[in-house]
Amino acid sequence: MDLLEISGGTYEALAFVNDGMRSYEGRAKSTKAREAFFLDYARTIRAAAPELPMMVTGGFRTAGFMRESLRDDEVDVIGIARPFCLEPDLARQLLSGTLDVLPTPERELRLGPGALGPDSENAKVRGLNNQAAVAYFYAQIIELAEGRGPRSTLSARRALVEHMRGELLRSQARAFQLTLTLVVAMWTGAPGRGILVRADFGSHVPAGRPILPAVRPPVALL
Repeated sequence: MDLLEISGGTYEALAFVNDGMRSYEGRAKSTKAREAFFLDYARTIRAAAPELPMMVTGGFRTAGFMRESLRDDEVDVIGIARPFCLEPDLARQLLSGTLDVLPTPERELRLGPGALGPDSENAKVRGLNNQAAVAYFYAQIIELAEGRGPRSTLSARRALVEHMRGELLRSQARAFQLTLTLVVAMWTGAPGRGILVRADFGSHVPAGRPILPAVRPPVALL
């Protein structure tokens, strides 16, 4: 094995945003443990397999702590993800010594104040805040992928709305494409043997009921 990366979190228990981050920081006993979420796991694995190159991703936000972790031989590679969404050249800045503290927008992302924020007593509201934070970083990655800079004024609320609208449009486009593909497949297949599956509504035309004239077009469209 060339490298083992230690990280974590799922869509149900996001380690890096809101609920997950606050929960972990609340349990951590030291400043070092609070900054690097999975360093305890790394130490355990390091003790069991000291020759295995190891990378830890999650929570590293200060240059000093990164240097300390490398110097103490707790990790071999530092993994960074979210800060790159706002500072694409942060690796150069870290190596040149011009950047000491990485951006942490996830600490400020919220749908609203008080009961509407990530500390709400309502689990559904907290979940929406988590999804808004994820949508925020999705949007920033898309901006970078399309050659634009980060959207510094993007809010959690706007990111969530844009993401949900985009997912809805993409879902409708996929359903239409699948339906059209099946229609064309049956049109170009053997006469009278097709079942048209309506992926957008989950229904279908019963077997034996013709959905198109039983003739072949001159050119296959697939």
